[in-house]
Amino acid sequence: MLLQPLDISPVGSAGNDFELQVTDAPEVNPTLIHLLSSQFEVHIEPDGLLQAEENTNPLLDTDAIASRLKDACKNIPGFGLQNRLLVGNFSYTKLPMVRDLERSTEEIAQHTLLAAIAGDSSALNELRELGANCGIDDSTPLPLPDDEFIVLDADSSQSHVIAAAVAGANLVVVGPPGTGKSQTISNLIATLIARGRSILFVAEKRAAIEAVVKRLNGQQWMKREEFHRLK
Repeated sequence: MLLQPLDISPVGSAGNDFELQVTDAPEVNPTLIHLLSSQFEVHIEPDGLLQAEENTNPLLDTDAIASRLKDACKNIPGFGLQNRLLVGNFSYTKLPMVRDLERSTEEIAQHTLLAAIAGDSSALNELRELGANCGIDDSTPLPLPDDEFIVLDADSSQSHVIAAAVAGANLVVVGPPGTGKSQTISNLIATLIARGRSILFVAEKRAAIEAVVKRLNGQQWMKREEFHRLK
């Protein structure tokens, strides 16, 4: 229900014990607030939940805070609270992205690719038609060497992926570890840069970005300013 930052410091030369110190004011769990709003239409203002009563410290009066929360959620079946303390690592790195998506609903609906990913059937059909018009499949001849800008080794399947992306296809490439996905991404970035295109490369894990940047960093074709812009 409430989150509060702590400093954890080892005590003694052996460091077998720890001292906990509160470092900031409490806040209502933002993920809980978002869950109640998006799934149960229960809209709670965190400041209202933490409002101080006369001669009462809201940091200590957790019973009053819990009472307000229970009252707001009284129509949610099975909702309940347990009085306990828990020390842990609570990281909600994806919540800002969720809020950005909520604020951009209209823009997403007007973007064919994003609308298709969100499940819009008409947008999905439009993308399929665009993909069919690209005319790229396993039997399509690959670009001639003069028009090929790959910087790392690539087999035929990887080359077809690059050719499809250059032709404007929207596609998903699936492969187990070790099949050359980061290598293909590196080749695709090089190919699009050679054609004067801009690239936005995002990944869930930092290691995936570093793997691609490391491959590109080893290539002499990329100008220093282009590499720093990508990095």
